[in-house]
Amino acid sequence: MIKETLPDRLTPLLEDETSREYMKGCLSELRSNMKDAQVEMRTLLISMLLLLALFELLARSAISEVTIGPVKVNDLSLVLKALPVLLAFTYNSVIAKMILIMLIRGMHRYIIKHIALKLFESDIDLFLFPPSTFYILNLLGPFVTLGVTPTFVIGSLFTLILFLSVIFLPIGAEIYMFWVCFARLGLKDFMVWFSLVLSLILITQSFVYLILGFKIDPETEFSL
Repeated sequence: MIKETLPDRLTPLLEDETSREYMKGCLSELRSNMKDAQVEMRTLLISMLLLLALFELLARSAISEVTIGPVKVNDLSLVLKALPVLLAFTYNSVIAKMILIMLIRGMHRYIIKHIALKLFESDIDLFLFPPSTFYILNLLGPFVTLGVTPTFVIGSLFTLILFLSVIFLPIGAEIYMFWVCFARLGLKDFMVWFSLVLSLILITQSFVYLILGFKIDPETEFSL
């Protein structure tokens, strides 16, 4: 039995008049969910930076103790071992939110394509989505009337660099964190290895999300 994709399930709904009207009402909910996911993703990105900053302070012995709620932790090696896993989990959550946003956008455009084809073809529906740093050039692209200008190319390049940074810099941070952990605590520390295994599982899952995500919505046959 071939597994149905999301478009396979959506198409019959959009062909049925009652379901079609209901799906029209779902569009605003999809945009609201997309906005919430963007806010959560920004919060997670900031959390990653704070976790890396805390690790660096601990690695430099700039902090003598850490307070977690009512508990004071004096053995900072425990915190040092835990931070790479926390960073990997936060990274996993960022990628999951990113793919969720792509899915919501793909579903929204797919519905618009089937209920208002002229609106879809004009790309005006792009303005319905909440503003996003990563999305702004996708929004401007169809409406650049003077061709591919140097400004647009530079903007696209910086957006690509920012996008790749979000994907790959945390991987570099993980490598650095484990290098510090092994250098300070030795290769025989079981908890460091346990932390490494958990982090690898979370990062691997993140890349599975990304592979699936890059198949979503090439204008818009949107997938999964």
